[in-house]
Amino acid sequence: MSKITAMLGVALALLFFSEARAEEKEPLAVIALGGAGEWGFPDRKYSFGPSASVEFSVIKDWLEIEVGAAKLFRRGHSEWEGEIVFRKPFTLSETAEFMVGLARIMHHADRFHTSDWRRVRR
Repeated sequence: MSKITAMLGVALALLFFSEARAEEKEPLAVIALGGAGEWGFPDRKYSFGPSASVEFSVIKDWLEIEVGAAKLFRRGHSEWEGEIVFRKPFTLSETAEFMVGLARIMHHADRFHTSDWRRVRR
C-alpha cells in the first residue's frame, strides 16, 4: 500500500510543478474513474471493481505519465493493483494518437475474507 501512496505522491508533485501555458488548449490533467475487470486463466474466475487514474503531459508531445489504481473483488478474494505508465505519443491526425510506453504494475492479493476459506488450497 505504501508503494501506491508513493506513486500517487510523485504523480501529484509532477502535476503541480509542471508549467501550464496560456496559449495551449490542452487540459492540465485527465482524471478517469470507472470499472475494472479481470478474467483469470486457467481457473476462469472473474474479478470486478472500481478504478481511478490521473494522466498528464510532462513534456508536450514527448512524455505523458499515467498513475492509476484499482480494487478488484471476487468471492473470498480481493486485490489491489497500482500502475505507473510512461508513454510517448505520436499524433496521427487531429483526432487520433498512437502511444508507445513502459509500465510498472504493483499487485497485492488478499484471501480468506469469507467463510469458504477452507476450500482454498495452498
